Amino acid sequence: MELFIEFFRVLTSTLSRHANSAIKASANNSSIIRRLVISTGRARHSFSVRLSLRGGIWRLPFKRKPTGDSGSKVELLIKPIDDETAIDLGSGVLGDSVLMCIMVGTMCYSVLLRRRRFHELALLQEEKEAALIARIKRIESHLNI
Repeated sequence: MELFIEFFRVLTSTLSRHANSAIKASANNSSIIRRLVISTGRARHSFSVRLSLRGGIWRLPFKRKPTGDSGSKVELLIKPIDDETAIDLGSGVLGDSVLMCIMVGTMCYSVLLRRRRFHELALLQEEKEAALIARIKRIESHLNI
């Protein structure tokens, strides 16, 4: 069973492209999924732009924070991307998320199977130990008579 689970985990890691195309196809057929995929793609685009600006431009080592209320404030307006690009980005994020959930689920199931097997082996060992102790006590009782 574990071999099947490991095979399934490796298989899901290689299925990212197919998951993306399945999500794109379902986005073309359903308006609700299309809105979800587009909003996810736009959110990812906005997040990546903000992250790159925050890490690259706005945190320069020689730039000092203004003291007092200087009144200077920078507003960042991110241009929206078109729907097809948003669908590409959103399907990538959602496809990877689905595959990640599948992989985490299979890993948790594998751990559960290992724990069950260990518990069964521990119970079997305790039963054998109890049988041996009972046999030793029976032999001791025969020797003491």
